[in-house]
Amino acid sequence: MLIDYHIHTKLCKHAVGEPEDYVREALKKGIDEIGFADHMPMPSGYDPENRMIMSQYSEYISMIKDVQSRFHDIEIKFGIEADYFAPHVDFVRKFLDEQPFDYVLGSVHYMDWWGFDNEKNIFEYNNRDITDVYQEYFDTVKAAAETNLFDIIAHFDLVKKFGFRPDNGYIDIAYDVLKVIKDNDLCVEVNTSGLRKQAQEVYPSDEVLKKVCELDIPITLGSDSHKPEEVGWHFNETIEKLKSIGFTKVCRFSERKRTFVTL
Repeated sequence: MLIDYHIHTKLCKHAVGEPEDYVREALKKGIDEIGFADHMPMPSGYDPENRMIMSQYSEYISMIKDVQSRFHDIEIKFGIEADYFAPHVDFVRKFLDEQPFDYVLGSVHYMDWWGFDNEKNIFEYNNRDITDVYQEYFDTVKAAAETNLFDIIAHFDLVKKFGFRPDNGYIDIAYDVLKVIKDNDLCVEVNTSGLRKQAQEVYPSDEVLKKVCELDIPITLGSDSHKPEEVGWHFNETIEKLKSIGFTKVCRFSERKRTFVTL
């Protein structure tokens, strides 16, 4: 079964097309189930150029309900991508508790003031020790996993987006976080958008995915689509890779309850 649980809408201000364009692309590619998971509204001043504002949230609901009512040959889930940012944890918790999501992607896009995956901020990598950057990033992902806010940890090693990697790798740091994810019964998203970026590989890396499999941590699939043609991005080869590592199933979600289907 083919599932793509990471699709954005134009409300995030950096995606194009209408929801039905993404649905039609999924149908064309034989995808059985998709989920829209746009960036949730956050308090004023937090990353406003990359998310809907609160007054647009009702429009987001209407957009998803519209395609759910018109397309019956594909399952369409109602998700959200929620940021972990320590000062806003209470805000996010209250928002998520009040909404009828099928699943919640948890993501880290900021380390303190630094939006590390924003192209405007690439220069900062040259001002820091890359090993320290990775340690801080994974410490933040670990904190996110411990909040019990999320169902799925999105783009697990997003910090590699622009191709910066520690000389000695990062598997040991990542493994400590994976154990926390396992202890908190979360899923890890296999996100193919890294293949479109300087990282030039899926999030997470093959090395990390082998540890995910060893720990028997469940996975989901996401393309992180911001254009209709990106739906299901390189899914066929990614699924073959996952099978070769030892994965046999992926998660589905409904009303934040998890089930499994054969990969």
